[in-house]
Amino acid sequence: MNSRLKLIFSSTVFIVLVINEYLFDSYLPVSVVLPLTLLAYLFCGLDVVLDAVKMLIKQKRMTEQLLMTIATFAAFILKDFPEALAIMVFYKIGAKFEDFAKARSHSNIMHLASIRPQIARVVIDGEEKEIKPRDVKIGDTIKVLKGEIVPVDGVLQSDCCALDTRSLTGESKTLVVNKSDNVLSGSVNMSDVIYIKVTKLYKNSSLTKLINLIEDSAINKSKSEDLIRRFCTYYTPFVVITAILLCLVPVFLEEAVFSDWIERALVFLVVSCPCALVLSVPLTFFAGIGALSKIGVLVKGSVHIETISRLKAIAFDKTGTLSTGEFKLSDVKTSLDKNYLFSIIFALEKNSTHPISKSLLQEAKSYPIEQLDVCDFKEISGFGLTAFIDKKEIYFGSYEFVKKICNCADTHTDDGYTRLYLVIDKELSATLLLEDCIKDDAKALVSYLDSNDIKSTIISGDLKGCVQLASKKTGIKDYYYQTTPDKKVEVFKKIKEQNHIVAFCGDGLNDAPVINLSDVSFVMGKKGSALSVESADIIVMNDSLESVRKCFVISKRIYKTAVFNIAFVIFIKFMVLFLGAFGFANIYSAIFADVGVLILAVLNAMRALTFR
Repeated sequence: MNSRLKLIFSSTVFIVLVINEYLFDSYLPVSVVLPLTLLAYLFCGLDVVLDAVKMLIKQKRMTEQLLMTIATFAAFILKDFPEALAIMVFYKIGAKFEDFAKARSHSNIMHLASIRPQIARVVIDGEEKEIKPRDVKIGDTIKVLKGEIVPVDGVLQSDCCALDTRSLTGESKTLVVNKSDNVLSGSVNMSDVIYIKVTKLYKNSSLTKLINLIEDSAINKSKSEDLIRRFCTYYTPFVVITAILLCLVPVFLEEAVFSDWIERALVFLVVSCPCALVLSVPLTFFAGIGALSKIGVLVKGSVHIETISRLKAIAFDKTGTLSTGEFKLSDVKTSLDKNYLFSIIFALEKNSTHPISKSLLQEAKSYPIEQLDVCDFKEISGFGLTAFIDKKEIYFGSYEFVKKICNCADTHTDDGYTRLYLVIDKELSATLLLEDCIKDDAKALVSYLDSNDIKSTIISGDLKGCVQLASKKTGIKDYYYQTTPDKKVEVFKKIKEQNHIVAFCGDGLNDAPVINLSDVSFVMGKKGSALSVESADIIVMNDSLESVRKCFVISKRIYKTAVFNIAFVIFIKFMVLFLGAFGFANIYSAIFADVGVLILAVLNAMRALTFR
C-alpha cells in the first residue's frame, strides 16, 4: 500500500474515532477501537517514530518527529485514541502539503535541467556521428537541427541563424546570430540546420554552469534560515524537558491531577513543534529564487536576497552595464556626399574587427552603398584604419592617428562623444561623432533606487566626458572616471565605509576585485562570460537593468514574507501555549497551532512563486 492510500486509511479511521467518541458516546468497545487505532497509527506514523529514534540514537539529536512521537505515546497512555491518531495524521497531511509546495518551487527553479541536451551531432570528415555532449571536444564541429537545443558553447560556422534564448535569459525575444558570433548552449535553433565550432567543453558550457549554479543555490543560506536552524538545535531538547516537568507538577501540588497536566504537556509538545518555522522560511526564499529565475535573474543563494533587502548603496560600472557597449552615430560633419562617405566607411569597416565597426556598418547599410575597390588595407589596433580606395589614400580613426597626416585642427573635447576623422589624400573630409548608448531602463532603475534611499555611484575607467554624459542621462549624481582596477577598489572601499552594505553591478570581465569586496554583486551575463558566472552572486542573464530593478522589488517582498511568517508562527504558538498553561487549550487547538499554522505559513511562502 502506497503512502497516499495509507494516509487516506488513517484519516478515515480518525474520522470514525471522532464520530464514535463525540457523537455516539464511545459506542464501539475498546477491543475494537485500540487495534484499529494502532493499525492506522502504524500506517501513517511508523516512519516518523523510526526517524525520531534513529536521529536520537545515531546523531544524538531531538527532532520535531520526536516531539510528535512523545505526544502520541502519551495520548495512548491516557486512552485518548482520537487525539493520538489526530497528531500523526495531521502531521502527515502537513508533510504532504510541504512536499507539494517544494515540488512546485523546485519545478520552477529547475526548469533549466529539463532542457539539458542528450546528444550532440558531431561532423567528422563530412560524416555525422551522435555522441553524448560530455564527449564533445574543443574544435569539433557540431550540427544542430531546427528545433534542437545547442548542446555546448561555440562559434557559428553558418551564415546566420535565429535562436530562442528564453531558457537562459528569461526573454521571449528571438536572437539573431551572424557567422563567427558566439552561440550559447541551451539556446534553441529556430532556423534550418546550423553548424557550430565548439569552443568550450560540456562541463564548462553556459547551460551546465547555470544548472550547477541553481542546484547549489540552497548552499548559501540567509541569516534568517541559519538562525532558525541553530535555534531548533537547542529548542527541541528544551521543549521535551519542559513537557516532562509539566507532567511532574502533581508531584509537588497535591490538588493537581496527573491526567490534566499530562494533557497540558501534550498541548505544549504539539504546539512547540518548530515545523512551521523550519519549513516555511527556507521555502519562502527557495520559491523567491524560482520567481527571480523566471525573469532571467539567477541568484546563488537566499543570503543574497536578504542582503539586497538591506542595501544602502550600489556602485555601477558604465560600459556594458549602464550602457549597451554599442556605439550610435550622433552627428556627421562632412563636405562629401553622404552616400559616397558611407560607401567608403562600409568598404573600410567590413574588414575591421573593432567593436565600433559593427555600429558603423549598421549605419552604412541605411544608405545606398556603392561597391568600392580596397587596396593595401591595414588596421592599426587602437588607432584606426588605412587603405587605398579608388587610388585615393584613406585614413580613418582617432585624432592621434590622423593628426600627422593632415593639418586639421583638434576638434576633440571631452564631452563624452567618440570622434572619428576621415582623411582623404591628406585632407580632412569628415568628422563622425559617436556615443555609447545608455540603456533605456537605466534611468528607471536609478529613480527606483533613489526613492528607496539607496545611493547610486558610477565607477568607470572611461574618460571624464563619457562618464559625465552617462551621469546626466541616468540621473546618478556621484561618479568616478578614469579609474584603474586599483583605484576602483580604493573608491569602492570608501563607499563601503560610508554606507556599510554596498552592492556592485558590472559586466564581470574586469571587475573581479570590486566584486569580491561587495556585499552582493550583480553581473550582466548575456555575453556568456565564464568569469561572470563564476564571480557573481547574482547573474542577470538578459543584461536588462529592468530585471535588476525587479530583483530589488521581488527580494524585498520575499524578505518581508519570510519575516511575516516568523512573526505569525511565533504569535499563534505563544498564544496557544499561554491558553494551554491555564487549561483553556486542548489537543485540537494545539494541532491547529502546529499543522494549521504550518499550512497557512507554507501557503504564504508559496506566494513568492508569483512575485513579479
